[in-house]
Amino acid sequence: MLEHLKEDWRHLEHGEPGQRFKDRYYLSQRRNRGRFTFWRVFNIGAGSGIALGGLLMVIAPGPGWLAIFLGLGMLGGELLPVARFLDWIEVRLRKLVRWVREAWNNTPVVGKALILLAILTVVAASVYGAYHFLFGVE
Repeated sequence: MLEHLKEDWRHLEHGEPGQRFKDRYYLSQRRNRGRFTFWRVFNIGAGSGIALGGLLMVIAPGPGWLAIFLGLGMLGGELLPVARFLDWIEVRLRKLVRWVREAWNNTPVVGKALILLAILTVVAASVYGAYHFLFGVE
């Protein structure tokens, strides 16, 4: 089991963006040869549960998006449509990160300070709002 996890991680780490999750799916299918094993059922059940739990955590304060992508990652090894979606979203997220990095590098220091101040203000307001909502502070 541990060797399969290491092998899966190596494939994800060294895979080509936009193709790595489909490659992991095909590797999993070759490894299991179409059989339903305990681990396949576990991945589908736990991955679905974690992804759905992540949806609930997006509403409340917490690491919701991380949980959603972790659950989808588990499902991606067993379900080809999920693997395709993860490859599709990875390519778009990489483009977005590249654009944000370029914009950040081209922004003057004063602009960066204002952006950080705005982010801190939103975070503080979110924390205050969550505290007010959860504990009913008047």
